Amino acid sequence: QCGILGFPVCMTMLLIYSTTRFSADGYYYSQWAKCTFSSDDLSDVEYIETYIFGKTKEVQFKSSWGIYVGYTDLGMEKAAYWNNISVVEIARADLGVCKEIIFERNYTAMSKKVEPTVKLRSLKHFVSTYSAMLICSAYNFYPKHINITWLRDGQRVTGGVTYTEEMADGDWYYQSHAYLEYDPKPWENISCLVEHASFKQPRTYQWDPSLPGFQKTRIAVGAAGLLLGTVTATAGLIFYLRHRRGESGGGECRTGLFK
Repeated sequence: QCGILGFPVCMTMLLIYSTTRFSADGYYYSQWAKCTFSSDDLSDVEYIETYIFGKTKEVQFKSSWGIYVGYTDLGMEKAAYWNNISVVEIARADLGVCKEIIFERNYTAMSKKVEPTVKLRSLKHFVSTYSAMLICSAYNFYPKHINITWLRDGQRVTGGVTYTEEMADGDWYYQSHAYLEYDPKPWENISCLVEHASFKQPRTYQWDPSLPGFQKTRIAVGAAGLLLGTVTATAGLIFYLRHRRGESGGGECRTGLFK
């Protein structure tokens, strides 16, 4: 399975077994078990066992729970029965089996980490009472989990904040974005704090709130226009003065001839 699906799937999911049986009336009954993990030291390994009838999940066991949990009337009966006999003890022991299998298969991909490329930009807000929106974007990172936090003067910002889930970015990498609606104030210190497994410690990316990006663009365009206008006006003035000087010189010559 891992060789077919690729190493990122192996890092987060190891399929142990899956069985499906069909009944005479066309319904199917399936059960599967898997190990999930994302850390290098396997400290977050979890064994999950699930039983499904048709499209309904009936019973599930998670090593973090330590018991079976039922989701239907029949499922709750099964869960209560299994929790009172050796079945639950066997399921709890399967967590150790997960770790053994992972080590035996030598998952070298577990050590793969790619730092995100973080970019901050500002957009003018057309539908909100806020004048602008800041966007903190993280691109091309691995593994999947990342945490992005907005800070104002070192304090976490909770209002006017929106986050996206980690999205596939191609070639097994991911991207994620955090949005902050805000009114620029020159004295504020706004920053984007990014936490990722590829970083030894969280990194802070500062933003200058005194001049949003769209204002910088306006100023740059305005400055370019002003410079162009100044050059054009100067060239016109020089042309005018030369032309006038030429006309004055010609008049003196004509006057001399008549004399």
